[in-house]
Amino acid sequence: YNLIHLQSQQEIPLSRTELIPLAPKVGNYYFFNQSIEEGNRWLQLENLKHVDMIVIDEIGPWELRQQGWSKSLTNIVKNDSRPILLVVRESIVEKVIRHWGFRDVSVIYADEQNAMQKAIQTVKTYMQSS
Repeated sequence: YNLIHLQSQQEIPLSRTELIPLAPKVGNYYFFNQSIEEGNRWLQLENLKHVDMIVIDEIGPWELRQQGWSKSLTNIVKNDSRPILLVVRESIVEKVIRHWGFRDVSVIYADEQNAMQKAIQTVKTYMQSS
């Protein structure tokens, strides 16, 4: 998998299934430490000044264990009011909602019919109302 900065379209390698020396392993994937650091820099509030919505794909079990994007997401939730679009595994959606104290949540399951259209419409509706 690669990490993509949506504004600049910069793309860097995030994880691979092949062994990466000294890299943390999560499930079947080894993560590049420098890519995690860069992604967290991208998620610092001073680097998000010109965006209307914050998108993170994905928040998973690793973040629930205070790894990956956890600190950045916590900082965003505590100090910012812009909408956040998260990709979360269905099995941990409720845990993520509780962990970060999210309210006013819309959950769209990837296997739902027209899931992408529902997500886009939800974002448009939210953006028009704020």
